[in-house]
Order: sequence, then structure tokens, then C-alpha cells
Amino acid sequence: SINHGTWDLLARHHNTTSAYTKTHTRFRSIDIKTHSPLARHYNTASTYNTTTSTWDKHRSTSPNTLDPTAGHHNATTPHTRNIISWDNLRSINHGTWNLLARHHNTTSDYTKTHTKFRSIDIKTHSPLARHYNTASTHTITTKTHTELSAFGDPHYDTFDHRVHNFMGNCTYTLSKVCNISETLPYFDVSTSNEHRGVNTKVSYVKSVQVEVYGNQISLLKNKKVNVNGTRMNLPILIEKKISIQSSGGYILLETDFGLWVRYDGNHYAEVSVPSSYSGLLCGLCGNYNGDPNDDNIKPNGDIASTSTDLGESWLVPENNTICSSETEEQCDPVLESEAKKNTACGMITDSTAMSCPGGSIYKSCGTRCPSTCLNISAVDSCSSLPVEGCFCKEGYVLSGDKCVPESSCGCLDEKNQYHQLDESWFTSYPCTERCTCKANNNTECTPWECGVREECSVQDGVLGCHSNGQATCQVAGDPHYFTFDGKMYTFMGTCTYTLVEVVNNNSVIPITILGKNEDRGLRGATYLKEVYIDVYGVRITLQKSQGILLNNERVYTPLENRVRGLSIESVGRFIVVETDFGVIVKYDGNHHLEITLPHSYFSKVHGMCGNFNDNGEDDLSLPNGTLVSATEFGNSWKVEEDSDAGCLPDLREDDSPPCTAENRPAIESQCNVLKSDKFEVCHNLVKPEDFIESCIYDMCQYDGMKSTLCDIVQVYVDTCRSYGITIKWRNSTFCRFGKCQIMGDPHYITFDHLVHHFQGRFTYILVQTIPDLPDTLTQFSVEGVNYPLPRNKRITYLKEVLINVYGHTVRFRQNKEVLLDGVRVRTPAYPHEGIHIYRRTTRIYLQTDFGLYLSFDGNQNADIKLATTYRNRVEGLCGNFDGISRNDFTKPDGVQVKNVNAFGNSWKVPVERTTSRFRRDVSSDEESEEELDTGLFQGCNEDQLKQESRISRCQILMDSDGPFANCHSTVSPDFYYTSCLFDMCEEGDEDAVLCRSLEAYVLDCQQQEVRMDGWRQQTVCVDTPTKDSDSHITAIIIGVVAGVVVIVILVSSAVYLYR
Repeated sequence: SINHGTWDLLARHHNTTSAYTKTHTRFRSIDIKTHSPLARHYNTASTYNTTTSTWDKHRSTSPNTLDPTAGHHNATTPHTRNIISWDNLRSINHGTWNLLARHHNTTSDYTKTHTKFRSIDIKTHSPLARHYNTASTHTITTKTHTELSAFGDPHYDTFDHRVHNFMGNCTYTLSKVCNISETLPYFDVSTSNEHRGVNTKVSYVKSVQVEVYGNQISLLKNKKVNVNGTRMNLPILIEKKISIQSSGGYILLETDFGLWVRYDGNHYAEVSVPSSYSGLLCGLCGNYNGDPNDDNIKPNGDIASTSTDLGESWLVPENNTICSSETEEQCDPVLESEAKKNTACGMITDSTAMSCPGGSIYKSCGTRCPSTCLNISAVDSCSSLPVEGCFCKEGYVLSGDKCVPESSCGCLDEKNQYHQLDESWFTSYPCTERCTCKANNNTECTPWECGVREECSVQDGVLGCHSNGQATCQVAGDPHYFTFDGKMYTFMGTCTYTLVEVVNNNSVIPITILGKNEDRGLRGATYLKEVYIDVYGVRITLQKSQGILLNNERVYTPLENRVRGLSIESVGRFIVVETDFGVIVKYDGNHHLEITLPHSYFSKVHGMCGNFNDNGEDDLSLPNGTLVSATEFGNSWKVEEDSDAGCLPDLREDDSPPCTAENRPAIESQCNVLKSDKFEVCHNLVKPEDFIESCIYDMCQYDGMKSTLCDIVQVYVDTCRSYGITIKWRNSTFCRFGKCQIMGDPHYITFDHLVHHFQGRFTYILVQTIPDLPDTLTQFSVEGVNYPLPRNKRITYLKEVLINVYGHTVRFRQNKEVLLDGVRVRTPAYPHEGIHIYRRTTRIYLQTDFGLYLSFDGNQNADIKLATTYRNRVEGLCGNFDGISRNDFTKPDGVQVKNVNAFGNSWKVPVERTTSRFRRDVSSDEESEEELDTGLFQGCNEDQLKQESRISRCQILMDSDGPFANCHSTVSPDFYYTSCLFDMCEEGDEDAVLCRSLEAYVLDCQQQEVRMDGWRQQTVCVDTPTKDSDSHITAIIIGVVAGVVVIVILVSSAVYLYR
């Protein structure tokens, strides 16, 4: 505080020595004999400063030795006489100030060097400055460092604090020296970006390249480092001018002239430069001249019009032949408004510390200079840069980026490069000698010869015997196996089987992959249940619904650094396990598994995925070389110790599709969709014939169930994507996701796409799990409470939704109210580790960890989405989710009916279920060709609806030139049009009724990523604020007035003040 009469709350010590130092802030000790644990220093000079009898626990007891926690001397010295004592964040050298100091203690010539947290201009202050020090000439000097950052997808924060959002996926100049100086070393820092997953609208930092002192250094994903094209282990010291080491969660590169670059190996990069480079730089991060307004200059000196224009101008031409810069898109206004709320980007609510691998612990502010096996960074040359992350425990040191006991350090080779314990490497081309680091710095070298289809080369900076390709094995559907060499066969056993096992583990890293199958119902059909991966001494288990176990411990994605050389992440529909030696395993948590091997494993594996020798004819061979049938081959790979008791072998005598003469032609016709023009772009790369055969088999097995068709088509599309071919194939009429919709008066679309209009006025089961649900699936039920419309008692609407799951009852009420076990709660809420309840602009949501996803608009519209693992495992007004719409009118006793009222009333709560019949006792063969009565004419009769269709404003939904036409090919408007006619005819030609149907259609289109701009301007549906949108918080301001904390909350036009 610069006014000694009033103390600033943030001041940690006094700036002047005066009578007022006898009055202490709440952080001071007021008893010079007994010191508070929070006291950082004495406020007055006394004899107690020179004794050690009554020191605070944070004090050093020796005036010549600094305590690691105390940042100052206890004894008075010439440097402390002005202030008497120093804050623990102070530098003890009056010529150099600690980076963490928040302000200066004295106004002297030593304040001319400021930390990076200081304002360098008394008129323009750094965002991190906490308060002014003094109004003096000393505040016009420059600070020692400044920093820029690139992070996220990605966002660039320049040296002068201007933010650019640029999504290009090429290599771009981040910062380099443009105004060359003879006295300052040259450097150039660039970043390479990449797309991740299926979303190509955003990109992430893939690697950071640094050119300095003639060296080309690449900081790569997963904390790998290449120096001049060669992979090297951390720590690295280059000519005593450049050091590279692991620091917390980062790779940190530092030079002797003050440049440092750090990268987290995932998405965040940061560069800091000394103040001597002010005004000499250029690139995406500006020129570092203190003015953010000119941080959009292109290499030719022109001003960039947008962030995208700026980013593309700084493209590095080399190695960018396969990349693109995305055009800048405007964010959807609804999404942008949603993202700015406190429930989204507006507030960080999870402050849980990161999990750390073995041998390390989390620290929010750890040392920047950790101990390593080489100790290349001396403490006295280490800057005080604060680092958050995982740090080695006592007795452990860094070996690479992993904490190990000091006794487990690695070796230095003849080139003085560090290698971790048990790491192997080739000494020189042509890979005729391979060395391995053993204990006690011993290196063992043996002669070596590259294998078949391998060549000695440098790949990703690593010299080795590298494969010249790769191969993939797939397991999909019922299940069908596609071997590495292209052989397809079907096997129906329900035990655990070896998919891949290394035959000769002397030349490649051993890995074993097992698959456990399970019975999923009809006629002994089986599906993949779990995948076991044994590698590097650990077992990874991939479970249904995307559960993950690491040595039987539940873990979550992304998972890195828990096991050296392994990463686990979620990519699209898959959980992906990737090793540092090229093996990739992908599982969708349902039925589809992909295993990719590099060709270094050529002819070195066996199992149900074949022997990987480029000969598919011998894939069904026993280890002794005997060719056998698919069933005998599969049964031979059973793993007894991992199989469940009572599991069954495949006893089929032949593996031909179990089709009937009646259904085979229709099924073949449906599966031949893979030969259509929609998929033709991939036919030359992936032949569709084997996938069509699998499709026919599965559809015959399940009596034409449409979901089996969709599963195999998805496998084919995924395979095409691995070759770089993307196919958009799902739409509103073909292979929609499992979704039940309730809309309007109400109208229902079941999971199997049957439309009905049940008008019951009680509480009904919308969807619930069947009584004989397998133990592997989670039970739940969803009920809908219907009420009559006030103006028309014959017609009802959905008023409330009740969800019973994990022992909790969640009730969604009108106006988006939420009751949890009878008590009103605010969102977000987490009543169980598997339940997440949250709210967005238009709806409230409940999401579970097993694939149930429900939303309600607080009025009368609800969506229920369900994972495909529940196919044929549910019942209720939303149908049985078996892929067949004609049997959706099934009552609790298993009897199928034709009338919607007979069907709907049978699901009134409580449900009365007789025991004389069971669901599976009723075959679809009992069905007649009689058309279902879906209740379409329960409001207006047929003639009235026809009349309504001729004059109704609902026609705008179907207009091929109207505001909704661009969505017709993605979402069929038929259901919404029919529902609109029903409601307008029954309730009257009112704007609110019309807009209800139009808004529902638009929401469905937007969920399918179709832009629907401008439709309100072409209709009567003006976007008026809703009740809850009128009262959201738009700003929170916190300040201090006369020593009182004041919070001002702006709520729309109202202002609330709290003291």
C-alpha cells in the first residue's frame, strides 16, 4: 500500500518504515515473542531478529543458510536495514529480483529490472499486475521477459496480449527474429497443427519446432524430442548453450541467452523471450513492442483482415503439401450464447488436481529444475519459473519423463546420449548392431539383421529396422473376423480367445490381445464383450459401453504417462490404445474392434487374426500347419484362465447364413446398399463383398433386424476412413441412431421409427429395461406424465418426465425444474458417479455412463437416446428397439396389438404384467398384414385433416424452396408436418402451435449439424425471450469500498448489490 494510513488487502509487507508499522494487517504477527504460523517476516526491528530461540516454523535458524521455504535471512544485513525483514518471495540479492516478487520493497535504482508480472508503463498496466509500486521514474524501464502462448484448438495469445483464433492444420511461424541484430542470437519457433477425430473444423498443436544456434529441435506429442532429425531421450544438453528437460507437465527448452520454449506434448505451447528482443520479432505472436494493435501484420507488411488471413500468411512452406487452412466460420448464435454462460466456458468448476504416475506427486507450484539421472541443470543456473505438474518423490529422479529410483537410472552411450534402463537402440546404419541399456550403466550390444519387409531407416527421428507398411485385423458384428491377410470368417463361441500373440518375442516387443465373447440372445448369436491387452507388464481391459480398466483399476481417457509407451484416448466412437512401437487397438464398446500392426510383426504373430504373412489362404491353420474349418480354428484359440465357467464353443457344422427362402432376397437387397453410388468412392480401396456377406449373415440371424445392417455399414465406413475416405451415409430414413421422440399433443417416434399419437392422460412407461435384462446392463425406467390440454380435454401433452436409475428418482418438471429424490435441486447435479444432470438454453438433460441420454424442454417435448447395447432389451411406449417397427405395439405380456389405445393403456403406471406369456413367446410370424391404428385421427377425423392440409401454414415445412429445404435431405420433415397438422387442426390456427412444430424440426436439424439461419425471419416465429432467459446473470463485479467487499450482480436490467 502506498498510503501508510490505509492498508491494501493484497499487501504482504509495508513499503515504508513509519509509526504505522506498529499496526499490522491480518497477515502479521503482533506479538514479537510469539509468532503466527502465517507471519512471513517481522514488522519491527528487535533483538529477536538475531536470536534463534523463538522463530516461526517458516524461519531459517541460521543466518548463513537459507531454509527452502523461507526466502530471506533472519539476521539484519546492510541490505535489510531499510525494511528490516524480507518477504519469503523476495530475492536476497538486491541486484537481481525473484520472478515471483509482486512488488518492490524500496524505491531505488535496483528496481530498474522488473519481473514479468510487472507493469512497465504507469499508464498501461499488465493484466497480471496487482497494484502500483510507486509513481516514479523507475516504472518506465522494461521488464526482463515476456511470453506468448498457443493452446487449445488453437488460440494464440501474443507477446503484447492480443488473442487470435486460427484453425489451420499446417506449420506456421510462431515467432522469429526478423530485425537481425549482430549482438543477439537468431531463433525461429514454429508450430505444426493437426485435426483430431472426425471434426475437421478445429485443429490442435501437434509439435513445436525450434531453430537456434544452428540446431533444428522438434518437441513432439507424448513428450518426445528430436534434435537435428534424431530422437533423443531427456535430459538433453547441447554445447552447454541449450538444455531440454522434463519440467512438471512440460518439455522445457532453455538457452543461455534467455529464450525458453515449453510444450505439454498435447496442445499447449508457450514461448518466453528476454526484453532485449523487444521490437525485433515477427510471426503469429506479434512484434513485442508493447502495442497489441499492430499484432496482425503479415510478412509483407500488410495488415491482416482476420485471424485466418494472418495465420495463412505465416504458413511455413516446407512439409505442408498435405494440409489445409480452414475458412473462418461464424459461430452459431445460439451455441455462442450457450458457451458464454457460467455453466459452460464462463466458469471452471472442476479444480481437481491432475493424477500422477508412479514415483511422482502433484504440486501446484514446483521447482523448475528437477533432479535427473544426469543432473544437467545446476540449481544456480535455473530460473525461478513456476511450474505446475507432477514431480518426483523423495529418492526418485527423472529418467526421460518418468520418475525412477536413483538405482534405476539408464546409460550414456559413446555419443554421450542418454538411454533409459532396458531401452534398445541401433548404433549406426545399416542396423547391424543393437545395444540395450542394463543396470549400473552397463550396455550390452549384439549383432542384428532386419527382418522380412523391414528396412534400416530413420523414422520419426529413430534409426531402426522399420516396417514398410501395416495391416489391420477387424472383429465386427456377430462376430466376423477379418484377418491381417484379408481372410473373412465367422465364429460364434462365447469364451475368451487369443486374437494376437507374438510368436518370436526376441526381435519385437511382445504383446498379446484377447477377445471375450458373449451371447446376445437369438439362436446363440455372439458378440465381442471385452478386449484384453497385455503389454509392458500391465493388462488393459476395454469393456462394453467404453469402460476401461488398467490392472483392474477403473481409469478414464485421456490416459498418458501411467505406463511408459502407452496412451489411451477417446476418438469419435472408439477407445484407442496406442503404443510407442506402432500397435494400435480401437474398440467401440459394442461390437467393432480394430487391431493395427506395423510390418515389423510380419510373420511373427498368430491367433484368430491370422499369421500376417501376406497369404490369406493359410490363416485358418493350427500351429502345426494343419488347415481346419473356421469353427475348429476358433475353438483352438480358447484361453482357459480368462474364460467364464460355462462358456460355450462354436459347434456349428457349417457357417452358411441362417436365412429362409422367404427372407433372403429382401435381406440381400438391403445389404447390397454397400454397392450403391453412395459408397462407390471407396470401392477401389475397400472391396464391399466381405462386408455384404457379413451383413447378410447377421440380418438372417436376427430375422431382418435393421440395426445389424447399420452396424456392418458402419464398419465398412470406418474401414474406408482409415484409407482417408469419409462417407456421410446416415440420414433420417436410413440408420438413424437409437432415439425416441415425444412432441406436441403428444406424438411419438419410437426407437424403430414408428409414429403414433397416443393421447392417454395418466402416467405411462416411455421406456424401461425388460425383466430378464442381462447382469451386464444397467436397469432403468423413464415415465411420462400426461395432462389434458386446458382448452381441449380430449388431447393431452407431456407435462413431466421421471427417470429411475442407480437408485435415484429424477423428475423433470415444467419450466425446467428438477427434483432429485423429491427435493428440488439446481443444475449441474451429480447424484451418482454415473449420472450427470445439467441445463442448456432450451432444455434440461440427464446423461448416464451406460448410454442413456434424455432431454426435456420444460414444456411438452422430450428426446430419449439409448446406446445400441440396449437393442431388444427395452419396452414401453417407445417400442422395443429391435429394428422392426411393425412389432412396436407390444403389451407388457408380450401380446402384439393393432390399436394405439390398447397398446398405450397397457403401459399405464403401475404396469400389470401377467405371467402366462413372455415377450419372446410371441413370434413376428403371428403378425397379420393388417395396418396399425396409430391414433392419427383421434383429434380431427380424416376429412378434417385433409382439409387442414390444403390450407394449413404447416405446408412451409414441406416447401422445397422454403426456409427448411436445406435440411430435407438430412432430416425428413414428414413427422413434424403430420404432427403440425394434427395440432393445428385440434388446437386452432395459432402462431404458437405452428412455431412449436417448426422449432422442433429446426432443433433436430441443428443436432444433425445442419445450419438453419434466417428461418425465423421468414416465418411468424419471432425469437422472444423466455422466462428463464430473462433472468440470467450477465456480469459479476467484485470490489472493495471502504474496507467492505462488494459484489454487484447485473441480472438483465436489474442490479443487485451485496455487502
